[in-house]
Parts: sequence; structure tokens; C-alpha cells
Amino acid sequence: LELSFTVQIAGGLTTGDVITNDGTVVTSAEGAGATGSPSTVVMSPAYDVSAVADHTLDGGGPSAVVRYMITVRNTGYSEDTYYLKAAKEYWPTTVWNGDFSSQIAYLGPLAPGASAQVGVQVRVPATATNGLEDITYFKAISLAEHNVQARLELRTIAVTSDILVVDGDTGAIDVESFYTDALTAAGYSFNYWDLAANPNIPSGYLNAHRAVVWFTGVAYPGPLVSYESQLAGFLDNGGSLFLSGMDVLDQAAGTTDFVHDYLHIAWDGSEIQNDVPMTVASAVAGNPVTGGMGDVPVNNAAVGYSDYNDQVTPVEPAMAAFLDDTGEPTALTVGDNGYRVVFLGFPFEAFGDAAQRADLMGRAMNYFLPPPMNYQLTLQNGLDGYAGASDTFINAWMPTTNYGNGANLYVRQPNTKSILIRFDLAGISRRATVTSARIGIWVTYVSDSVHDYSPVMLNVYEMYRPWTEAGATWNEADAGMGWEAPGARGRSDRAHLPAVQQTGYRRTGQWMWFDIAPLVQQWIADPGGNNGLIITANGDVNAEIEYIASDFADTTVRPQMRMTYTAP
Repeated sequence: LELSFTVQIAGGLTTGDVITNDGTVVTSAEGAGATGSPSTVVMSPAYDVSAVADHTLDGGGPSAVVRYMITVRNTGYSEDTYYLKAAKEYWPTTVWNGDFSSQIAYLGPLAPGASAQVGVQVRVPATATNGLEDITYFKAISLAEHNVQARLELRTIAVTSDILVVDGDTGAIDVESFYTDALTAAGYSFNYWDLAANPNIPSGYLNAHRAVVWFTGVAYPGPLVSYESQLAGFLDNGGSLFLSGMDVLDQAAGTTDFVHDYLHIAWDGSEIQNDVPMTVASAVAGNPVTGGMGDVPVNNAAVGYSDYNDQVTPVEPAMAAFLDDTGEPTALTVGDNGYRVVFLGFPFEAFGDAAQRADLMGRAMNYFLPPPMNYQLTLQNGLDGYAGASDTFINAWMPTTNYGNGANLYVRQPNTKSILIRFDLAGISRRATVTSARIGIWVTYVSDSVHDYSPVMLNVYEMYRPWTEAGATWNEADAGMGWEAPGARGRSDRAHLPAVQQTGYRRTGQWMWFDIAPLVQQWIADPGGNNGLIITANGDVNAEIEYIASDFADTTVRPQMRMTYTAP
């Protein structure tokens, strides 16, 4: 039963005054009663604001976009509008609306007590080194009283190391050195996160790594349960997980969907597979990680542990990796589900000697981090089944006309016609490293006014606002959704500075190429931020260039993207 207690505040009270409501009692017919008294309310100022972030620490790899969601609340008793500012130390930082569809500078008006979400986006530079941090200073500033502000600090960490060690032993018995020493001896560098010091590991930071070594020591019960959704996302993103601990699966912890569907372990929750003593781990012949390692001693007592080891029943495509003293599986590997897992049902720190631990860790990392392969790719509608290119042009002379189904594209200066073009990159691994990327469009006509001494001045900008081929016009990004400024020239429509600047001369019947490798790397790291490009013509002379569009009948001259990259 919920009861509401409503009072009307009398006039004459000022900011900081405290209203105390006392004597409120609820009594049942049988005589039982309860009271919520006294309750107090502090009079708020006319103008006040708070800001709370969903998280204030995160990370990403080179060119990655890291996003923070912030709830701004009007905590004053008067309606107000807020100026939003995200001051960067060094890295590019922008403020967006709550769904990250457009950049904003102001929020409101908000009624007293009302709130709204805004986003802050930080882009990690392509040249950032591992562990480098940048701080963004976010402010929501009252327009009614400029000295009224809410402030937040957002820390972003650059990640270039492939491996993250997550220390989940809670410090009861510190065993991190067994893992870090083994990685070092195997020749691998790594980042380190201690859950005892900071139990909230940011998902962006976690996902920026290719492999995670996670150990739980004697943490019990269910040391992994609260992190399972994050680890599922990490594995879905193509990551690899090395997991070890004592009693990781004990009780209901072994019956979760994550254990069954990602670790590929069947666990019935009984004591049959739980707390099984063992003195030796026998490698399973043919296992891609442990095959050929032979019998290795396991000594829990040597690290101060009880003999609480887990047997496992592998679920396809998992393979048994080690057998215990009774011949039952106590470890497994998974390698056919778009991600890879090595799970030990016994503590890695109790396994063999330093050389044997380094051998096992090295084998696991070789399994997780195969040498990258080189790829060459051409994306063009109609080529090898690809249909992910979208393009159109927008025309200031016909501001409400859409040309999405046309066979040609046009740029015209000064700022009269512009081309929108986008290539879907969804099929490329987010862990790819781009070595080259360029867009080519076939030139069919150039105005007579264009000469070597009077070229068309072309600027290529990254698009911020989503648009559609069938809906974009000079006035709108899509039907009923306007640009911030006509021609997609607003600060939330496109980047302020061009990614490419080049000249167009009087040459037809050939490709015109635009090098955009940094943007392609950025879009691969953040597929949701791929809204393509706009090509504008900004010279003073009236001139036009005609190109072939993706709807042209001859597929060989449709716009194309050629790229080379490496990927695991």
C-alpha cells in the first residue's frame, strides 16, 4: 500500500529553510501502526542544477569513440535553460543529445525537478599511446544565473595493449604475480585492473582489449556473476577469455546462462563435480592449447588454498583441455563461436612450476592472438553481392527535391550542389587496422569554366547527422527531419573542418579519388558513428562536376571504396 502526503508550501520561506513534517502515523484496525515521521524538505534555490554520469571512467583503442551519458536535472524551483560545455584537455570532445543523433550546445527549458539526458563523446586519437589519459570537464551552466553550474570530470584511457589482466582475488590471498609473471615470461605486455580497488570495470575499456586474463583466487561464492553480462558483450565483440579460480562454479554460479552459453559448461549444481581433490592435470591430446603438455602437478596447498577444484562437462563446441586424477575434464577450450575461451576449473597459480605456467599462458595467448592477416577489399554496389553504398546529391536551387534514385551525382560551386555518400563497413572486424582507404567516383562531365588555373575546390567532411538516400534534400536529412542548417552546414550536421581538400580539374572519363583512411579506421572502431561524407564545392567560380551514382546501370563505374587492412 502506498500513501501520498501532499503539503502546500507557505509564502515567505527562503532558500535553505527546512520544512519538518511530523506526527504522521498509520494505524491498522488491529492496532499495529507505523510512522515515517519526522520527514524534512529543504527549500531549494530559484536556480540550481545537478549532473550525474552513468560512468566517469572509460577507455578505447586508437580512433575509438568513447561515450558518456549524463542526466542533467533542474534542482531549482524556477524553469531554466542550460548551456552545455565539454572542455577537453587534448582529445576531441563533443556534446550530443541523449541518443547521440546530433550535437547540441543548450538544454531546455527544463521545468523544476525535470531532467534530460545528454551525451559526451570523446575520440581517442589514432596516435595515442597505451595508458595515456585525458580528462574532459563537463559543465551545465544556468542561463538565468551563470554562476550556477553542475560539473563533472570524465576520464578516458587509451588502450593499445592486446591483453588485460583482471585481478578478482579480492586481496584475500594475492596471487596476481603468478599471472603477470607468466605473461611476462611468455613475452606479452598487458594492462592490469584490480577489482578490489575499483570493482566497476568500464565496458569500453574492457572491450578495447583482444584478450582478458581473469582470475578469482579464493573469492566465493559466484565471483563472476555480477560481471557476466559485461563478459558476454566482450566475447560477442570477438574477444578471448582466460578464466581461472577456485570454486568459480560452486552452487548456482555454475548454472547461469553465461556459463552454459559462453563458457560452454554443463553444470548440474550438485556436489558431484564440486570440490574435487586433484594432484595432477593431464593434458588432453589434440587440444589446440594443451595438447602435448603431458601431466602437470597441481598443488593448491602450496598457495594456501583448500583442495576445492571443479570438474566440467564440455558443451559443444568446447573441448576438454585437462583431466583430473579421476580422468574427468577439469578444464576446457572454446574456439568455434566467434570468440575463444580457456577455462580452468582449478587455480592456475597451483599449476606446475613457473616454466610450466609460462608455457600454458603462452599457448593460451598464441591461441587468442594469432598473427594478423592482410586483406584487400573493394566495396562497390553490385560487386560480389555488396549493396551497402548509399549516395545522393542535394541542390540549393531545388531545396525540397530528393535525387536518391538518380544515376548521377553533382557538386557545384559556390556551395550550390553537394554529394552525400556512405559505405556500410559492417562486415569488417572491429579489431581491424586500416593501412589505406580511399573513395573513388567516376567523372563524366566538367563545366567549361573549369581549367587548370581555375579548378573546382572540393572539401570532404565527415557527416555527423544520419541521412537517407531516399529522403535527403538541401533542407532535410530525411523526410521530416531537417538539417541544423540548410545544405547540411550546421555544427551538428557535419565536421567543422574538412577531412580532405583537393581540386577538381577539367578531366573526364576517369576516377577521382579521395583518401579517407583515418575516417575509415574511426568508422570500423565505431560503426554507429558511420554517417558517411559530404563533398562540397567551395570555390568562387560558377562550376559543376558530374559523377556516376550507385544507381547507374554500368556497375563497373559506380562509386567504390578500396581499402587494405590487417585483422586477426
